[in-house]
Amino acid sequence: MRANTEVVAVAYLKQIAWSFPGVVVSTTIPNINDAAKGLHAFVVPIVVGGNADLTTPLANPVVQVTCYVLNAGKPDWGRASALAEDVRRNGILNQFKVLEVPNVTNKVRAGMATFTEPRRLQYDKQRFAAFTTDCVMTWIEKNYEN
Repeated sequence: MRANTEVVAVAYLKQIAWSFPGVVVSTTIPNINDAAKGLHAFVVPIVVGGNADLTTPLANPVVQVTCYVLNAGKPDWGRASALAEDVRRNGILNQFKVLEVPNVTNKVRAGMATFTEPRRLQYDKQRFAAFTTDCVMTWIEKNYEN
């Protein structure tokens, strides 16, 4: 299978050293029932824009990364903010990583660069605390590199 931005973003975010254990990275928005199963921190990347270069296989998508946290049945705004800062700090410190992406034939080199300031989402009806940030991601499948 060839890589796409969604699977590359998940693989990139899974390699972050999070501020606390048990963070789940997925393309699925969490359900309040998942918190009852002990899953309390979720990071969800969603592709929201960007452009592809028609002359090279380099991708430059914009990815929205939302961090959800529920602690003991209540929103935990501090931890949600910490997760968003982890995403931003990791992108600044670790510009490009070679990733093994599940079910993708080639390795991928990926990085996240320009970030918006993490912002609080107030409208979550499931009682999760949520912060989100947008970033420009750059990635390429390794077999195309010179």
